[in-house]
Amino acid sequence: MKRNSQRKIERLMMALLATTALGLATSDARADDFSEYATKTSFTLTPPPRTAGYFTLYGTFSESTTAVLDGYELKGRLFAVDGDTVWLQKNFGSSVWVKIATVDVGMDPAFFGISPDGTKFALGTGYYKPLYVGATSTFSVESPPNLSTVSGVKRFEATYYDGV
Repeated sequence: MKRNSQRKIERLMMALLATTALGLATSDARADDFSEYATKTSFTLTPPPRTAGYFTLYGTFSESTTAVLDGYELKGRLFAVDGDTVWLQKNFGSSVWVKIATVDVGMDPAFFGISPDGTKFALGTGYYKPLYVGATSTFSVESPPNLSTVSGVKRFEATYYDGV
């Protein structure tokens, strides 16, 4: 009886040791994947060049976004809207912005809403200015469309201040 309980304790200790070793190896691998973030406690971002207007609107694509734009995964990526341009942050922590769309009017953007899956957008260009609604697949890094004239994007003339 004593021998069986000693074996159980030995097995339990071996299982705990193996689990601990596996846990340490797994946490080390995860830490190595993100080691560069440990040395950078914050990032200083330079905004995209403003082409017109008084301010820039910033936001991010959702964590549940599955959309990809010209090879760029949109999940968690920053965007900026100002002047006549919609910008996408090229890389995390980078101050490099790529143009993904333009409009005919100078914007003082009221809002830029993205659906949770990242496939649709609504852009309010400012008070008494057009509202654009369409698919994010319209955007392009390689050939940024003009949302004022591209087919598939709906334009509404509406007096609004904010949108959800």
